Amino acid sequence: MPPAPKFQKHRLSLITLLFSVLATLLVCKAVSLAAVLSDKDALLQLKSAIVEDPLGFTSSWNPNDKDPCLWHGVSCDPLQGRVITLNLSSKLNSTCSVIQLSASKTAAVKGDQVRGNFTLLYPCLHVGVDDNISFVGLRGRLSPAIGHLTKLRVLSLGFNEFFGELPLEMGKLNLLEVLDLGFNAFHGPIPAALKKCTSLRVINLSGNQLNGTIPAIFGPITSLQVVEFSFNKLSGEIPNELGENCASLMHLHLASNGLSGSIPSNLGNCGELRSLILSSNILQNDIPSSLGKLENLEALDLSRNFLSGLVPPTLGDCKQLKLLVLKNNNGPLFSRKGSSFIFHQEEYGEGDYNFFKGELPESIVKLSGIHVLWLPNVNLEGIFPQTWGSCSNLKMLNVAQNFLTGQIPASFGNCKNLYFLDLSSNNLSGSLPVAIPVPCMVIFNISQNSFSGNISRFSHGECSNGSLNLSMSYMDLVGLYSSFFYRNALINVGSGPSLFSLSEFVVLHDFSRNQFTGSVPPFIISLYTLSAKLNYGFWLNGNNFEGNLSVYSFDPCLRLDGLFFDASNNKIVGELPLNMGHTCKCLKILSLASNEFVGSIPTSFADMVSLLKLNLSENRLRGRIPSYIGEMKEIRYLSLSNNNFSGAMPWDLVQLSWLEVLELSSNSLSGEILPDLAELKHLSVLRLDHNKLIGRIPFGFSNMTALSVFNVSFNNLTGSIPLNSISFNCESVKENPNLQPCRTDQSSSELERRHFGNISQGGRSPRENIQKNRSEFNQIEIASITSASGHRWFQSPKLHW
Repeated sequence: MPPAPKFQKHRLSLITLLFSVLATLLVCKAVSLAAVLSDKDALLQLKSAIVEDPLGFTSSWNPNDKDPCLWHGVSCDPLQGRVITLNLSSKLNSTCSVIQLSASKTAAVKGDQVRGNFTLLYPCLHVGVDDNISFVGLRGRLSPAIGHLTKLRVLSLGFNEFFGELPLEMGKLNLLEVLDLGFNAFHGPIPAALKKCTSLRVINLSGNQLNGTIPAIFGPITSLQVVEFSFNKLSGEIPNELGENCASLMHLHLASNGLSGSIPSNLGNCGELRSLILSSNILQNDIPSSLGKLENLEALDLSRNFLSGLVPPTLGDCKQLKLLVLKNNNGPLFSRKGSSFIFHQEEYGEGDYNFFKGELPESIVKLSGIHVLWLPNVNLEGIFPQTWGSCSNLKMLNVAQNFLTGQIPASFGNCKNLYFLDLSSNNLSGSLPVAIPVPCMVIFNISQNSFSGNISRFSHGECSNGSLNLSMSYMDLVGLYSSFFYRNALINVGSGPSLFSLSEFVVLHDFSRNQFTGSVPPFIISLYTLSAKLNYGFWLNGNNFEGNLSVYSFDPCLRLDGLFFDASNNKIVGELPLNMGHTCKCLKILSLASNEFVGSIPTSFADMVSLLKLNLSENRLRGRIPSYIGEMKEIRYLSLSNNNFSGAMPWDLVQLSWLEVLELSSNSLSGEILPDLAELKHLSVLRLDHNKLIGRIPFGFSNMTALSVFNVSFNNLTGSIPLNSISFNCESVKENPNLQPCRTDQSSSELERRHFGNISQGGRSPRENIQKNRSEFNQIEIASITSASGHRWFQSPKLHW
């Protein structure tokens, strides 16, 4: 029976519909395939613009492959097959995590895998130490073909060596959410076309050499959470636009540029802001009080600018604040000086000129969540804060080099987690509360004040282990700053990074230049739960300590990896401890100058094989300079001046091949100058004046290129004077009656005054003519002492470690 006409009509309609659907699917497949091919071509064009790929990031990008979604660094949408992620960041082991951004709630609802966590990375190669930095990764230009990847959501090319200008075609990526081009070599302006990328959540252009002003790109982008433009060469003012449309902004970092003008007050409108880093620019005027409206702010760094006025008390309204840095003389967190990058950054903010007035607001002191409070040399006045009841989270406090007066209150002992305290160079007085957990502190510096009384044993109870993580890679901004400040504290005391590996732990306690009395205090250190030996610096110089050091216990040395001990410029009497060398073989610096020690140098000193500096000058030591001093193979600085040593110079001195400073002035040494001293390649300072030396000045000294200071005046030398325009002049050889006449060189008079001053003029005794060094290495010592690897040691002119 033939089908009914109505049924045939329906079957025909169904067949037509099926053909239509099939045709549509074929068209969609063709379009999708065309899009994939377009993305593939764009990727291959990106590869063609790369001139070096030492790690083979793009070696798998084969033109013969049909699907580029399997290539290294490429991720595609599983439905459309379009490229949505391009991640070729090298992210070496030398990078540290600073900020972690979680996926948005919107993304979680949509199941979008693209909007995952974002991690902002910085180099963690001890910034400020000028280590050589080179990221071995891709090198080349960023091709304009990037604009063809129109479905791209994440573009991450950080820590490579991309150069050239940023292509304007990036403005076509209107779905782009994460733009991470940090730490490359891009130059030129930031493209204004980025304002078309209205989906951006993260824009990281840090660590390049971008210049020009910050363009007006933020108005149309309402979803921005991270703006990171630090470590570039940007100039002009911070655009007010940043504070007008910032409802989502969480992190604003513009450090180390050349930005000028004032800090926009409308940044106080950015209610979600977690970190505001504006350091190392040339910003001026007051800190806006409106920043106190940032209730979620955790990190604020305004250092290394030209800010002034009062420190606004409204900052105490930032209840979540963990880090506050208003001055930083250590330098920017990252610097390209000495790096092996193919470009060099123009340095802005070379110094920190922030100069405030008034007192430290009590509202800031009372912040219960503060971890790091860094306010050195900002002209703070008034009495040291007396209310510290809510400081249980405080870990680092630096208010050094201010004009604070008064005493440290007993309530300061409530800061149980404090491991870094610098109160140096103020006008503080009184005794130290025993409740302060000094033994638990990694850095403790109260030098250059007027503290008095005995240094009693401090209570510490259970020490926190939090400070032991200072040498590791950190997962937040506060940790990065903590590591930076700690490492720079080591540099400022003269202990260069070459002395300490990342696995080593260093503790520094400085009580110098106060008015402490009583006997020399024992080591104030807790060796509580340390799994490895540590290095300990203990400075007691420039006080009124007295007593006999021969009964002092150096037994804690047995648990140390190194000791830096300075008790110079006190009133200590008696002989040097006989067993010091046996007990404390780890000594690296020993300074007992300007005391009243008598007797000879103990034989146990021969066991101090790690010693780098020995200063026993300005005492009453006698006898011969012992030959076993030649066992100190690592020593760089040796001063025995202003004692009563007699006899000939021991030949063993010439075995000190690393010696840079040798001072034997103002003794009763006889015999001839050792000719082999001229073989010491590193010797830069040689002072032998005011002795009874005879014979000739060895002519080998005239060939010593490192020798910059030389003095053999007031001896009984004979013969001619070697010619060396750098170190030899008439002042350096005068009062040797049998020496051939010295021709006066008027041009050298300034050099003579600088190097020799008024030494032994008139009828003064040698001891009266030598100016006492009360606390720190003098400039000659600083310039001469080096670490074993050849790095120069530095000393802060302010901290006086």
